[in-house]
Amino acid sequence: MKKVPKAIPSKTLPDGAVNGNGDVSLMMSGNPDCLRMYVSKSDFWKAEEGDRLTGGLSPLGIIEIRTPQLAYSDYRVEQFLDSGRIEGNFEAAHVKLKLNTCVCAVENTILIELEISRPASSLSAELLTIEKNGAVCEKVSLGDTQYITRSFADPGLAFETHGIMAMREISRKRLEKSELIRIAVTVGTNHDSAAYKRNTLERLSIIDNTGFERLKELHGRWWKKFWQKSGIEIHDKEIEKNWYAGLYILACCSRNKKFPPGLWGNFSTDDSMAWHSDYHLNYNYEAPYYALTSSNHIELMECYDAPLEDFLPYAKEYARKFLGCRGIYFPVGIGPLGMDTSKIDGTKEHGRLFLGQKSNASYAACIMAMRWYGTRDEVYAEEHAYPFMRELAFFWEDYLSYEDGRYVTRNDAIHEVEYYSDTEFMPKRHDEVNPIISIGMIKMVMRALLDMQSVLGFDPEYTAKWKDILENVGSVLTFEENGKHYLRATEEGMLFTGLVLQYMYPAGEIGSLSDKHLLDAAYNSFVRTDAWENDNLFCSYYPQAARLGVDPDLIIEKMKECIHNRELGNGLYSFGGGGIENNSAVPACINEMLMQSYEGVLRLFPNWNLKNDASFFGFRANGAFIVSAKLKDGVVNAEILSEKGGELIIEKPQGGDYYIEKHSRVIEFKDGRIKLNTSKGEIIVIKNK
Repeated sequence: MKKVPKAIPSKTLPDGAVNGNGDVSLMMSGNPDCLRMYVSKSDFWKAEEGDRLTGGLSPLGIIEIRTPQLAYSDYRVEQFLDSGRIEGNFEAAHVKLKLNTCVCAVENTILIELEISRPASSLSAELLTIEKNGAVCEKVSLGDTQYITRSFADPGLAFETHGIMAMREISRKRLEKSELIRIAVTVGTNHDSAAYKRNTLERLSIIDNTGFERLKELHGRWWKKFWQKSGIEIHDKEIEKNWYAGLYILACCSRNKKFPPGLWGNFSTDDSMAWHSDYHLNYNYEAPYYALTSSNHIELMECYDAPLEDFLPYAKEYARKFLGCRGIYFPVGIGPLGMDTSKIDGTKEHGRLFLGQKSNASYAACIMAMRWYGTRDEVYAEEHAYPFMRELAFFWEDYLSYEDGRYVTRNDAIHEVEYYSDTEFMPKRHDEVNPIISIGMIKMVMRALLDMQSVLGFDPEYTAKWKDILENVGSVLTFEENGKHYLRATEEGMLFTGLVLQYMYPAGEIGSLSDKHLLDAAYNSFVRTDAWENDNLFCSYYPQAARLGVDPDLIIEKMKECIHNRELGNGLYSFGGGGIENNSAVPACINEMLMQSYEGVLRLFPNWNLKNDASFFGFRANGAFIVSAKLKDGVVNAEILSEKGGELIIEKPQGGDYYIEKHSRVIEFKDGRIKLNTSKGEIIVIKNK
């Protein structure tokens, strides 16, 4: 980055270099003579329900580094994805400053190294409070330590939040032509511990030069291990870089198990972030996780379920009180710890922003389904995915009406419809019937629920009903226009919208094994939507293209155009519709181009130009298989590890005469596929004759 960031502070995403450990984040801003590092934390919320003008995720404080002699320096800051750090180099006249900083991956400590040329008349570091938005702040100096606190504790808040940042110079070392200064900043909140203030100050007090070195070493090890889980190498290095950048951003913001990232991750540089930076359940919250199962980063999904489970008591009350149903009914937006960001008293739809949609909770289940299919983790299913989807099944059992041998969802909008308070006014589309998103998500939930049920052995008395709903809910309708068939948005209501493609992805209800009429309608709908650079669809349109078999060279071309127009230089994207949801687009799409398994069939390089060499390692396929493959000169070689054992169906790769090696036994492809029974830990090899 060679330009001073301009969009900081921001109500959305910053345009400066970013770093984080999944909980604490650091965002670079300011001129070389007065560098500012905004510090945010995933759990530092002003928990003001419903008030979108003052509530939501907030920054905790600012680290300011002043070097007046660098007033006319050029700006050069680099963000290193491989080692998870930021480096800055600034030079003016006879003064040089090299900055090296990171949020330590193994604890909430920021490590700062400043190498300043000698003689330098002044270099100072200071913590700054952010005194606005009703925050109570404090700034204290204690010997060689300075600390600031910031709190939101108004009686009307859903919960209190208190935070602290403490800073101390660890060492100074005189080098031949420069001086190396090491600074540590520890960070904590009351959501970490009731003794957060004492713990943060005590941790800082025991960091010495040896401890600083140790934290640097552990930080480097963590990032090295992270990148060893999966990776790609393709011909287009810009796309390859953005594949890694997408995962880097998610690693920076997705490791606090009770406070997952909302719309803007944990990259808060201002109070009152847009839409609270909350968890929008009608796609925004789910989208950042689209690529994590296939990229084999299940550890970044550990935080996903927490706000959904924390909101369950309220969702059950809403279903019972507002609709007379069992199960759960979620509004569009929620926050952490059971917080309802959708409250607007006096409005219709019960003073909550359901926005006409009944599918929000079912949409949220798509990430649980992806994780279940990819891991076959029975503990996860028993403790999280199954109980949540069971409540969804109960809701749909009660809410769906049974008409002429099929189940129908009424008064269910495919798009958000505006809220209203005037009793004389009713927005259009509240009364839509069988929106394709709801139908897709209902089928996805029932399919995953029945699959988990078959493994766990739970609730056999519900099996018949859930199967009946799966087989008979709604119907995917198409319509004809100018000689072409398209997917219909609703049975009664809106005719068409690009959202129809979400029936295919992420719901997974259309694929290469689907009826040709349905596949053709999906492809035509894709072309009609033409959303290569859409504010809301970047995260889904490109993976949909890969599954539909759109020309892979066209996909790469359009993806690069979008990156050039929308990427902020730090791996984040500027779209009108959302924030970190867009960081899944490149990895999710490339993963689908290199490997697919969503229909229970493993396909290698299914939508890739075989003239372009490519390889990947560590991809996670449905059925809990870890796959590595290489395409070289049009020939594919692959290795598949069976993590749990079970059935594996492999489609013969394109462009060669392939066979399978299993326990030194050669197995030929017949009819284009091989079905194998695998045992736990077994390795399957695909070779070309």
